[in-house]
Amino acid sequence: MLRMLMVRLYLVLGLEGTRVGRFIRRVAGRPVGSGPSAPALVVQRESQPDTTDILVAFKIGGGIGDHLLAARYIRDLISAVGEFRFDIYSSRPEVAAWVFGHMPQFNRCYDEYFSWHAKQYYRLYPLAMWVSQFVVLQYETIDWLKLNTEKSKLVRVCETIDRFRHSRDMNEIVSAHPRLDNLLGLKAVFLNLSRSDFSHAMSGITYGGDRMGIDVDAACLDKFGLAGRPYVTIHNGFDAEFQTAYGFANRSTKVYAQFDDVVAVLRRRRPDLVIVQLGSKTSRAVAGVDVQLVNKTSLADTAALLAGSTLHIDNESGLVHLAACVGTRSCVVFGPTPVGYFGYSQNVNIAPKECGGCWWVTKDWMTNCPRGFSDPICLSMTPPESVADGVLSALDEMDIAKAVSVFELPTLAPQDVTLVPNLT
Repeated sequence: MLRMLMVRLYLVLGLEGTRVGRFIRRVAGRPVGSGPSAPALVVQRESQPDTTDILVAFKIGGGIGDHLLAARYIRDLISAVGEFRFDIYSSRPEVAAWVFGHMPQFNRCYDEYFSWHAKQYYRLYPLAMWVSQFVVLQYETIDWLKLNTEKSKLVRVCETIDRFRHSRDMNEIVSAHPRLDNLLGLKAVFLNLSRSDFSHAMSGITYGGDRMGIDVDAACLDKFGLAGRPYVTIHNGFDAEFQTAYGFANRSTKVYAQFDDVVAVLRRRRPDLVIVQLGSKTSRAVAGVDVQLVNKTSLADTAALLAGSTLHIDNESGLVHLAACVGTRSCVVFGPTPVGYFGYSQNVNIAPKECGGCWWVTKDWMTNCPRGFSDPICLSMTPPESVADGVLSALDEMDIAKAVSVFELPTLAPQDVTLVPNLT
């Protein structure tokens, strides 16, 4: 019991590196943040921002896209209520450390499985929240008095989340997550919301936009011979975490299988295009690309390559969210996941010509077509020519916009203007 109190003081007050913190570590008998009786500390900042006594915990699951969306939410929550420090409990701590590493309010990152679920260390915080398709508060552990004293605007946000859940019939969806996420997507679309801003609306805070600061390694463009060269990127992978969690096959119903043919069409119609493939362990090599970078890049490399790309080509994946964060437009082929919910308005979003939208209709939708097709028709019936048309149309639009932006009309002084009389 005494050790637990010490751990709480150590975490909540941010005593790492202080004289009191070192004393607690000695008395506790084991370094806080290691061993089976303490939080599974994964990443710790060398310095902590001196903002407020409030330390908030956020749990995040899923892949890179889910982490980026959660980061936008936390960014805008801080903007709405004022500064506070936060810890992240993540299923992908290495991804979380990269996504949140640039934020000065970020404190520490923990492994979510051990620290949040097994040991319930969210109980050590005055406020703990789960950010997913929606926002869930750990009501039973909220220190309302501390919140109201130190950060009363956070209390208002909690109240708004609670009212939204009840008024929009969200309780059943939350309790059944993820099995009713398709219904959530439908609700969001009919409320003129999307995956990007649903949690914001639920919390009564303003969405701060798709762009977000991300740590990039700009030197990688030189390393891969792309500095100063216009290029487009392509990706055909999917979230490996889903595969790991459910133990299913090595292929996903979200993946468009005809990118080889798309590249072949682009080669015929735009032979000048430089095409760079990005991806990791779930990606398959696309024939005909100029630069093959599957399993050759870090997250910071990938972000830099997307930031330098003229256009990103993909099925619906986390890299589409990353491209939006760095200001790059995408051409996205949709299948099981709904366009209205996941699509960005600035992107070329190619909806299925047949079927589609079966996201969480069955529990194994991501690996087995709910209608039993070995090759899901939502994607197989989308011709490569249609995808290539979308890519080339987007490139043409950007070329026109660029030409207009650099063309400047001459500015005429009043004495240079000759008025022509109206002779009618």
